[in-house]
Amino acid sequence: MMTRLVQILALSALVGAASRAGAQGSIGAQGLGYPVGGLSGAAAALGGANAELDPNSSVNPAAITRANRFSIMLRFEPEMRETTVGSQRAYANLVRFPGFQATGGYGRWVGAIGISPMLDRTWRNQISDTLVVSGVPTESQLQVSSDGAMNDARVALGYVISPRVQVGAAVHAVVGENRTFFQRVFPDTSGVQGISQTNSFGFAGSAYSVGVVAEVLTDLVLSASTKFGGDLTMELEGSELTTAKVPSRTGVGLAYFGIRGITAHVRADQVRWTDLEGLSGSASAVFDGTELAAGLEALGPTLFGANMLLRAGLRDRTLPFGVNGEQVRENGFAFGLGLPLARGRTQIDLGAQRLRRSSPGAQENSWFLSLGFGIRP
Repeated sequence: MMTRLVQILALSALVGAASRAGAQGSIGAQGLGYPVGGLSGAAAALGGANAELDPNSSVNPAAITRANRFSIMLRFEPEMRETTVGSQRAYANLVRFPGFQATGGYGRWVGAIGISPMLDRTWRNQISDTLVVSGVPTESQLQVSSDGAMNDARVALGYVISPRVQVGAAVHAVVGENRTFFQRVFPDTSGVQGISQTNSFGFAGSAYSVGVVAEVLTDLVLSASTKFGGDLTMELEGSELTTAKVPSRTGVGLAYFGIRGITAHVRADQVRWTDLEGLSGSASAVFDGTELAAGLEALGPTLFGANMLLRAGLRDRTLPFGVNGEQVRENGFAFGLGLPLARGRTQIDLGAQRLRRSSPGAQENSWFLSLGFGIRP
């Protein structure tokens, strides 16, 4: 009976509410986690504004046709976070590796394979409280932590119909694991024995996506994609626990190349996070998400015989899991640069994002530093 109780508490910690997120929790990583977005290092420096057109972001499968040479892209992204709930304030540093992709082409066909986090669930809560044990108020400390992510592994295929139109399709496997630790500790002088439980939650699901990139007017490129979610299963220690759907998504972007040396990007995106309600444990705590982004990319100074790329962008979106039943909004700015090296065979993308998340009674500020590294043999 006690083991079952602890498992229920651990599950509540995995999908639970943020009403007690004060000590070392995160406003952005409530519910099943923080939506990383599948952006490349270059797209992150533009606030995600070019994600529908970026061949190294796992958003639009048609965009991979813009990188028809064989290439490998990696991304590293630490986050420095400050969370404020009421009068309590906490700081945390996280390290993520949010993207890998290999791309190659033959003739008009381009293929890509990669993986990126869909929902990152890494946090730690530590709360002191008092319980009544055998009629006696007893101090205790509740420690709950989670480590892991729900990942999107994608195999994409793109086709160049003409220099003005490209299409693509992809198959997605949603895989990953969240490892949760639950512990309640009592002082040695209380004579009360603490309890602890470690659980491993696994995810298995599927989806597919289609996309298009088209030059609709001279120097104006439209890109759009949609993702259709299939079944998603959550397992506890290898046994099926509950099911839902992989969230469906629709996005559209515009890029204007008519200004010499400058490209302007805008993007709108919507995700049906409510498809996850079967996994969330509380349907009222899950919200569909919307995103708007705008950014500029400009040719910069020459370095090692090639022009640097200067990037800046703005981002505004809503997150899938709320605080006290209220949806969390995230907005901020991004900037960075691209460094082509070795005559274009190596690309380094450096960027930073300053994002603010807010909900009634809670606020969170984060700096994301991004390093993208690409090799084109």
